[in-house]
Amino acid sequence: MQLEIDKILPELREKGVFVIPDFTEGALLEKLNTEFSHILNEPEAEWIKDHPDLTTAKFLEREKIIDKYPFTKLFFSSTGMQDLIDAYFANRNIQANTKIWAIKDTEKITHIAQDLHFDISRTLKYFLYLNDVTEENGAFRCIPGSHNSITKGIRIRYKDEINYNNRHLSRVKEQEGESMCVEGKAGTLIIFDTNVLHQAGFCSKGYRKIMRGQSSIYEYDYSEKGFLKRIKNIFVKR
Repeated sequence: MQLEIDKILPELREKGVFVIPDFTEGALLEKLNTEFSHILNEPEAEWIKDHPDLTTAKFLEREKIIDKYPFTKLFFSSTGMQDLIDAYFANRNIQANTKIWAIKDTEKITHIAQDLHFDISRTLKYFLYLNDVTEENGAFRCIPGSHNSITKGIRIRYKDEINYNNRHLSRVKEQEGESMCVEGKAGTLIIFDTNVLHQAGFCSKGYRKIMRGQSSIYEYDYSEKGFLKRIKNIFVKR
């Protein structure tokens, strides 16, 4: 379970997506599935929140994950994931997997992630299938290379108008047959540039279980609260 950064980077830069079959298997995959079920059934708490746009979904702030979910924390805290982001975005300070999502899509449910789109904030996402996923049960879809063409053109045209208040600018009408379906067995890891046009597939039969690491751009907090938090982190690390 190690990322070969030199192997991944060329294709990721060209296509915006890189797929690793069988990245996770055996005991670790089993443990992640167990923790996935517990996360979805976790009573409402400050650090786990339901997402209104998805059928069954919760996210965790990685820094607040307690020992209750050690394998999820281990998987998404991999130094290789941060190293890949550092290499891909050489001049940007992006933290890997600051939020960890557990999502279960079920039959014939629709939500906004099924729209063809790019993300408002550009990062890398790590997308892990926890069960076998085909087109029938909602495989991830994307248009390889679109981060360097379609999305790039939209960002040049609209610039700062692309924000969370204007999500429609990040949605793109799909021409039939344009996007690629990324099927995979349980344990398949999909790494993608969020500027790539992508969408969740429609689940017509069965269900799809995924865990997803969502990275974020680091913003320095100059407030008194931020200062106290940094001091606290220093002593915690010691």
